[in-house]
This record gives sequence, C-alpha cells and structure tokens, in this order.
Amino acid sequence: MEKESKKNPVLSVLKTIIFLLIIFLIIIAFHTRFSKEPGKSFFGLKIYSIVTGSMEPKYKIGDVILVKEVDFDDIKVGDVIAYLGMENDLKDKVITHQVESILHEGDKNIFYTKGIASNIMDPPVYEEQVYGKVVCKFFILSIIRKMINNVWGFFFVVLLPLVILFVFEFKEVKILFKIKKRAENIKKIRESKQQKKN
Repeated sequence: MEKESKKNPVLSVLKTIIFLLIIFLIIIAFHTRFSKEPGKSFFGLKIYSIVTGSMEPKYKIGDVILVKEVDFDDIKVGDVIAYLGMENDLKDKVITHQVESILHEGDKNIFYTKGIASNIMDPPVYEEQVYGKVVCKFFILSIIRKMINNVWGFFFVVLLPLVILFVFEFKEVKILFKIKKRAENIKKIRESKQQKKN
C-alpha cells in the first residue's frame, strides 16, 4: 500500500504534464490548420506561421512568430511587421515583411516593405493594414509546426503522446479499482465479524 501511494504522485504529475502537452499541441495544430481570422489577437499578441521563403534566411517556411500590436510611431526601418495585403496576389493574405522606408503623411504613416529574399517592393502599407511588429520567433513551436505537417511527425507529436496518456490513465484506473475492491473486502470482513459478535 505504501509503494502505491509513493508511485501515485509521480504518476499524477507525469500524466498532467503529458495531458497539458497534448492539449497545447492540439491547440497549435487546430490554430495552424483551421484559423480563418488573421487579425485575431490575445492581449495584443498574435501568432502566425511563415508560409513562403520571402523572409529567408531570417524566417524559414514553417517558422512560428509572435506579433505584438504597437504604436505605429514605434515601427522603425528594419523592423519586421505583419500586415493584411490589399492588392494583387497579396490580397487578403497576412504578409510578414521588413520595413524598408516610412513616409509620414500628416499624422499617419505609410510603410514600404519587402521580403529579405525579394528584390520587389510591396505595395504601400497603411496603418489600418498593420497587425503589429514581429517580436520573436518560437524555436520549439516552429519545430512542432513543421512536424505536425508531416505524417510521421504528427504521429510522434500528437498520436504517440495520446497513447502514452491512455496507458497511464488505464494503469491508474486499474490501481483505483484494486483499492476499491480491497476496501469492499475489508468492509465485508468487518460486517461479518460484527454479525458474529451479535
């Protein structure tokens, strides 16, 4: 009985960590595959993934980046911004490009951007198009994102942890069932002893 109680806390912690990891991975997978709201933010933060090679070598295809809403005056030449494309083949796509120059028109800013790997400037980007400035790249999430898009990666990152969780859950239920059975047997023995006394 003592051994079981010593194992249970470790098993519970391990199970909780695996469960949280799986939930986290599922959220990432769903966000990556099914998100249709490019401007959706969480406390002024947004997560995007890079889908073209226009920003290589800084950002590669599949990299996951964090974009923060900032004051437009805080955006400087050399910053990388995410914005909603409005023209030509950029229309309705979230673009992540580097600011090459800024034109101040009254109290508004117009940003001129391009991809690092591209020689062609993007159409002018107005403030209302800008989602924010890229503040970091998530190394681990980038690896997970790339793995989820691969059949074997999806198996090892999502399905395998689910199987492990199921095994731990099954073992815990089995242990609880044994404890319950023992408790019932002890109760029956006590009841029979009590009846014999009476």
